Amino acid sequence: MASLFFSATFALALILPFNLFVQVDEARAIQVCRTLSPEQVRNPSVPGRIEFSQVRGQSILCVYGSIDALTREEESALNHRRGRILVLRSSGGDVRSWLNLAHTQRASVRRVIVDGLCASSCANYGFVLGDDRYISSHSLVIWHGGPVRDNRVFESLTGSVDASRLRELREDWDRLASSTERLYRDLAISTEILADTAMPAASTRDTSDDRNTPMIGYSIGPEVLRSCYGIAVNPRSWYPQDPLVLELLSRERLGGWVAQLPARLENDPCRTG
Repeated sequence: MASLFFSATFALALILPFNLFVQVDEARAIQVCRTLSPEQVRNPSVPGRIEFSQVRGQSILCVYGSIDALTREEESALNHRRGRILVLRSSGGDVRSWLNLAHTQRASVRRVIVDGLCASSCANYGFVLGDDRYISSHSLVIWHGGPVRDNRVFESLTGSVDASRLRELREDWDRLASSTERLYRDLAISTEILADTAMPAASTRDTSDDRNTPMIGYSIGPEVLRSCYGIAVNPRSWYPQDPLVLELLSRERLGGWVAQLPARLENDPCRTG
């Protein structure tokens, strides 16, 4: 009888999804990453860390803090190891470093978890990975444009640069845009989010009462992300309906306010699709 039970259990394990036996919940994954990067937990804008860990047979990739130039060890880890769960707590960082992470981990990442903040390059190249994107309680995903081959975006993000450097910057920009567009094409999501969030907010309904407080980007709702850009978000994710909550959080953590709707989408039918 025992052997029959063992055989049936083994057969069931072969039939059912492997994830059923090794599921790691979001709180546990966040706890693991916070233990590895205590300084970046306190401030996600300090120089960051990329660390791999293993929990219940699943590889967790923790990206905490601002990711600028990768260390030799980090580059080697990204090239030779693969994360199934990606946990993010970052204000962004260097586009090339994030592109490196995204391209090396794209095929392996299945779940993305935001712990507190994922802004700029973190949103552009980290949050977009995986099939299951989860935003934990009182966490912000902030978009403010990125490299796409759109003159408006290039000009808006390089407007204060000395004219003598524009040609060099444009060549570099086009290389980054090409790599970004390839990534988004592979992920089947729209690069329009990078163009839209580089532009001003939709209307006065999306502006702060304090004119001295800068707008730092967009926190776009899950439905708009899905219907307008093809970025599906786990339905259990946190997102406030009250814009005041978003503004208070963004002021506290980033010193500015966030809009919710890019101008191009104000009358776009994708919002009701």
